[in-house]
Amino acid sequence: MQFDFLQNRQFALKFGGFLLLAAITCAFYLDLCGLYFQCGCRSWWAGAATQCNIHHAGVKHCPLCMLPLHESLAFIVLILTAQGHLIRRGRWLWAAIAFPLVAGLEALALGWYRGYWA
Repeated sequence: MQFDFLQNRQFALKFGGFLLLAAITCAFYLDLCGLYFQCGCRSWWAGAATQCNIHHAGVKHCPLCMLPLHESLAFIVLILTAQGHLIRRGRWLWAAIAFPLVAGLEALALGWYRGYWA
């Protein structure tokens, strides 16, 4: 079996790019939650969900923060799957755009399904 350095280098670059985008996605996931649902969520280093409306009585609770852990992880996995697919095809810019785009579509569907904006 012949060692193909160029092919392995391309794989390493794509995998490294995916890991970088995955880290950014996980770091700013709550920021998008706060942006889309106006629930009070902030960055992990700025208090995370301490100001989220799930901690207040008498208001509609954020549908994303109310999800069980496995369902919330499924949302993140869907975003990462889209990013991984786009990186594999060499679409780096679209992979970066996929985070807010896919998260926005997920938030729209979840908010509509749970009646958050009704």
